[in-house]
Parts: sequence; structure tokens; C-alpha cells
Amino acid sequence: MNEIKEMLAEIVDLLSTQNLNGKDILSVEEAARMLNVSKAHIYRLTQNRELPYFCPAGKKYYFRREDLSNYLTRNRTASAEELEAQANKFINRKRRGL
Repeated sequence: MNEIKEMLAEIVDLLSTQNLNGKDILSVEEAARMLNVSKAHIYRLTQNRELPYFCPAGKKYYFRREDLSNYLTRNRTASAEELEAQANKFINRKRRGL
């Protein structure tokens, strides 16, 4: 019986995630799920102006999927291959300047 409950819970979670993927505007709960953080953390990010949001009725916060994706992908760290390419480009420029 517990196996069936666990499987049903997993199916419900997958369906809610699939529904989330089709939306452009997300609620606090959905934004928290997308970022894999708590709702309290979402509110903290909005309070500190680290995450853009909309508040059309003065109470509920809403987020654009694009803004959340931008938040997730900020502070990118380059790969070793990218760093090597940048270094080679810099060295070649310096050689031409000599």
C-alpha cells in the first residue's frame, strides 16, 4: 500500500512539474519549486531586490520564467577550455603589439 502511495505522490509531482514548464508567469510557490529553494528564500530575494517580481494587486508576487532563468545563470564560471582560449587570445594580441 505504501508503494502505491509513493508512486502516486511521484506522479503528482511529475505532473505539477510538467504544468510548471508550460507557464511564463509563476507564483511564489512555483518560483520556489523552479529555483529549488523555500518560499521564505524567494521572499528574501525579493526584499533584497535580488530577484525581479511583479505585484499587480499589491499582495501576491509573480515572476517571469525568463527572470528566474537569468537569476539561475548569473555569475557563470568559465570552463578550463574557455579560459585557455581567452589566455591564448590575450597572448596573441600582446605578441602582435610587440
